[in-house]
Amino acid sequence: MENIIYADGMFKELKKYEGQEIVCYYWHYGRAVTCEDKLETVSYFRGVECKGSFIPFIGSGCAIVGIKLKSNGSTIYYNPNIEEGYNLTDQKEIDKVRALTYGSEVVFKQKNRRDIRKQNDKKRSENADKRAKLKRQLLIKRGLLHVHEDLRDEWVKHVTINTTDAYSCAIIEMACDMMDALSEGASREIIAEICAKKRASGYSIGCAIEMVLHFTNLLEVLALPESTNPQRTLK
Repeated sequence: MENIIYADGMFKELKKYEGQEIVCYYWHYGRAVTCEDKLETVSYFRGVECKGSFIPFIGSGCAIVGIKLKSNGSTIYYNPNIEEGYNLTDQKEIDKVRALTYGSEVVFKQKNRRDIRKQNDKKRSENADKRAKLKRQLLIKRGLLHVHEDLRDEWVKHVTINTTDAYSCAIIEMACDMMDALSEGASREIIAEICAKKRASGYSIGCAIEMVLHFTNLLEVLALPESTNPQRTLK
């Protein structure tokens, strides 16, 4: 328990120096790095933000050895448990160093939080994939209203293959939104709005546009340049 109390007090003291110019010494995958800038934020047991970058106290491949005030050179943080050339990436080895520094109770709580996050992320991903599969028949029907007659079977197969995960399903849904809008005479601006509302990446938009180009002739009215016709990369 003593280590935890000390670490808590250490971070509380370090936080007082937020906004001041510092020199931060740390290891980054075995390479010694020095950062001279303003200490922006201090996150208890996690790390500091300096020069717009987050530097972990003890992380994967990266750990802070010490921090000094630039004004007078006084040390405001020092971790004697960080060995020269620190380059740990294995979580168990990292936790050993954290236990030496913070105490085993803190490490145990951190591990529990990581495990809970992983479980929650897995559940969210599984639920998103389930929702994608439930959308499959609806997306097939929406597309069949627009696709070329001789490509109807290919569309059904394409949607079936690409609605097993949420990411691919979202691209197909965006393509269907484009088809619906274009069939009603939508402009480039309307198509851009559809993409913006989806918060889609350029890659995703390219895939959706390629689908519309391949399965329909709806985009021909917009006279899109060849550069917007990327090679289809979905399965």
